[in-house]
Amino acid sequence: LQHLPQIFAEEAWAIHKGEAGSEEIIIAIVDTGIDWEHEDLQSNVWQNLLEDADGDGHTKEFDGTQWVLDPGDINGVDDDLNGFTDDLLGWNFITNNGDPNPIPGNPVGSHGTHCAGISNGATDNGKGIASISWNLGLMGICTDENNTLPFAWDGIIYAAENGADIISNSWGGFPYSMADQEVVTYATGLGCIVLAAAGNSNNADLFYPADYQDVISVASVSVDDTKTGYSNYNLAVDIAAPGGGSEGGILSTVPGNEYELFSGTSMACPLVAG
Repeated sequence: LQHLPQIFAEEAWAIHKGEAGSEEIIIAIVDTGIDWEHEDLQSNVWQNLLEDADGDGHTKEFDGTQWVLDPGDINGVDDDLNGFTDDLLGWNFITNNGDPNPIPGNPVGSHGTHCAGISNGATDNGKGIASISWNLGLMGICTDENNTLPFAWDGIIYAAENGADIISNSWGGFPYSMADQEVVTYATGLGCIVLAAAGNSNNADLFYPADYQDVISVASVSVDDTKTGYSNYNLAVDIAAPGGGSEGGILSTVPGNEYELFSGTSMACPLVAG
């Protein structure tokens, strides 16, 4: 976890830890879904208590073997009237239900879970990795099937309308669209901070959503704080963070209670979000 001392995380934690805040802060990961049952994520997963139909104070529970969506809350009713039925932990736009787990067989299915660990992995729990945010809430939104991101903008809207404070988007490359800019403007107008990866093509080409107005565009640096060989760079970049370089990458969560090293502005983005 060299990226944490690199950004002076311990010195920051001496001033403030996320879990010590006066109110809950929610980070939404709009991506390929998150393995919310992962041992290093589940304790931080956001629960939509407006869908807590049985009134027991949670929308996920341990059934003695594994973590599951609370059966008492799956009632086929849109209890919170937000247009999504039984969205207990977020939303999966591919399967059209409230389980934001990655789609089985998706070749990039680990991507969202890896991003989630960087921003929201459980810190100080004696397992796996630690995230910079120190136990903020994690809202999982699955919008990706086979790296096509057909519902990415819907995911941003869902996050903004359902309580996310920070929306992290480790994807991009679309051409400019006024409609997509309006999605960002809508989300930030609701008070959200929207971040996006600057891209991995080592050029200064325009790259969306990172280059839209009001989006924090995140580039990537290596262990020595120089730009990684892959990171995009242009006037829209607002900040840079460790994203993994020649040293091997950023260690984070992947499905199945495992951990892997990934590199990219996709990793730098959730680090800044956290």
